[in-house]
Amino acid sequence: MFSCYSHIDLVATAIHNLRRIRNTSGFISDSRLADLLHGLASSKTSGTVPIEIKAQNAAVIVSKQEAGADVIFEVFELSPPNETVMRTKGRLRRSFPTFACQISLQQFQEQGLIGALAHTLGRMSWEEAPGFQPQTCKNEQDHDETRDTTHPGLITDFLMHFLSVVGQPTDVQGVWKNTREDVLCIKGFLPWRRSALWLLVRTTMQLQIARTSSENVYKAVMVNLLARLLQSVKVHYELIGT
Repeated sequence: MFSCYSHIDLVATAIHNLRRIRNTSGFISDSRLADLLHGLASSKTSGTVPIEIKAQNAAVIVSKQEAGADVIFEVFELSPPNETVMRTKGRLRRSFPTFACQISLQQFQEQGLIGALAHTLGRMSWEEAPGFQPQTCKNEQDHDETRDTTHPGLITDFLMHFLSVVGQPTDVQGVWKNTREDVLCIKGFLPWRRSALWLLVRTTMQLQIARTSSENVYKAVMVNLLARLLQSVKVHYELIGT
């Protein structure tokens, strides 16, 4: 059984990996991601590697439970479509991850695979793909509806089908989250939404803790984290006031 400190160490390592592969614009650095994936294969990288694919509105979580184990890829949508949010009364209940695939360590270490994956994910994090944005009809012509979210199919369908050919689909323990989503469009061209990155962070934390302990531990960790955050903000403003 993991101790409380072990839970925190796992979460801290995952967030460190998330920060390490992002550039200043929030996109994925191919070389840093490749380094982490090679480290994961050789057990030099510990924990999980959460990846935000911003342009595709999707997340990928890569993990390996122990030395010699298969590498697991989990994917899910980040921000839900406008229609789903607006037709939901109260909190939106969502499950994570959407799909999962496992690749044997030997297959994962085949020459060129990690480099190709890192390059593909890095490019998809910033490059929009045609055909995945909802359409709206204006002046009898279809246009991309930029006020809606991008369909994550390039990750949840295309990428996972490719990985399933290399490996195979697998079942993993998931979590349900009651998310409070908003689509606020007043006095602005693009709507304000809740942070997709914050959702990825919370989901990564909850998945890791739930798989090694229980939901109660995750809730306790979040209460402690937010309390510390509020305390640091209070101290900051007190210093400014003086």
